[in-house]
Amino acid sequence: MLLKRDKLVAGSSNKNPIVIDLNNSLGAMKQTIIRSVDNLIVGLNIQLKNIRDQEEQTTKRIEAVPTQQKYVLTVERQQKIKEELYLYLLNKREENGLTLAITESNARIIDPASGSSEPVAPKSIMILFAAVVLGAVIPMGVLWLLNVTDTKVRTRRELDDALSVPFLGDIPRHSTYKDENADAIAGVATGAIAQGALVADLLGLPFVYIRSTPKDHGLENLIEGELKPGSKVVIVEDLVSTGGSSLKAVQAVRNFGCDVAGMVAIFTYGFPVAVEAFKEAKVTLTTLSNYDAVLEEALRTDYIDESEIAVLQEWRKDPANWNPETK
Repeated sequence: MLLKRDKLVAGSSNKNPIVIDLNNSLGAMKQTIIRSVDNLIVGLNIQLKNIRDQEEQTTKRIEAVPTQQKYVLTVERQQKIKEELYLYLLNKREENGLTLAITESNARIIDPASGSSEPVAPKSIMILFAAVVLGAVIPMGVLWLLNVTDTKVRTRRELDDALSVPFLGDIPRHSTYKDENADAIAGVATGAIAQGALVADLLGLPFVYIRSTPKDHGLENLIEGELKPGSKVVIVEDLVSTGGSSLKAVQAVRNFGCDVAGMVAIFTYGFPVAVEAFKEAKVTLTTLSNYDAVLEEALRTDYIDESEIAVLQEWRKDPANWNPETK
């Protein structure tokens, strides 16, 4: 058609109706071709995009193949290990079965075993009973043996049972150590000098004795012996009646600058005047025996009877003015 138009244009002008029709036909054909080419390009672009998408998916699949293959290999390896272990255990089972079949005993049970639910030994009740018995018998036996073989006198009752002589009082025995409450022992002349010296010797303390009157020559001392001022002194007396001479000895020690810790005596009548005098002097008196103990022992040994107790007690209240005729 283009060649035909070119021939017509060569033989005539562009205004030829046929040329114009041919130009219009060629223009329409050109537009059609252009549209077709555009559509083709669009279709090709769509196909190219699809191909790229497919390529991307294919690439991902290709990249995923090693991971899946690794997982498959791991599963296969675990399956193989378990299979081998199963086969090993199966073989061992067969071997154990054969071993049991070979070593099976030909023994048989005649009577089944039977027993109590409680242990046969040790017998707890018997052990407990034996422990209680032994725990009671052995100490009692030891105490009985110690009591039988003990020859020491420990109580006044033992003396009363063994002797027939009167019991007037206890004389305590001290170890030879220095008493923390006394620095020296003082005996009242002259009856308590011997007793005071014995006490001082037993206690390991210095001993002095106290005169009833000062010496009529020399230094005219009332206290003879080594005594330091400020010392604590325990005074030993033999007999306390009214307490006059005893408290003079106490005053002599105090005048010397010493502290009287107390007085011990062998016997006291317990006269009210003596009790009051010692109380006023603030001196503690301790005796081995006393008037009441003598009366009690005399009554126990039938030396006196009950009717005489009241008379003797009345005498102690005021012996200086006591008159038996008025009683």
